[in-house]
Amino acid sequence: MASRFYVLPVTVAAGTAVATPQQTVWPLEFNKLSYVSVMVPPGHNGNTGIRFQRSTQQVIPRGNSIPLIANSETVLIDVDEELTESKLVVLTYNTDIYDHTFYLRALMTDLPSIGSGGALPPPIIASALLTSAGVLSS
Repeated sequence: MASRFYVLPVTVAAGTAVATPQQTVWPLEFNKLSYVSVMVPPGHNGNTGIRFQRSTQQVIPRGNSIPLIANSETVLIDVDEELTESKLVVLTYNTDIYDHTFYLRALMTDLPSIGSGGALPPPIIASALLTSAGVLSS
């Protein structure tokens, strides 16, 4: 199963309000999202926050209100879910007087294949089944 690594730096302008966050589309793919990593460099100091949405539903952190707030930390979030859209929407705010950047990473893996792809066995016909069981004579 192949894996692909995606990176996205998201710079959010100073003065971006919590009530009107910056929206950044993160193009990914229709496959399994294994994990998302968020690196928050020193200096954010509680003045910034980040959330991730999929289909208008907040998925990281779970729920629809509280953002991820960090400083000088890398947060690894195990997702292990199929993306039914080929993207996440990243919502960020920054109440500081300086611009700040979040550094995002994601690992995508192939979904498991369905079946072996080989030929299907021949169908069992009811009369052939009954004959082989001795219920019907040939």
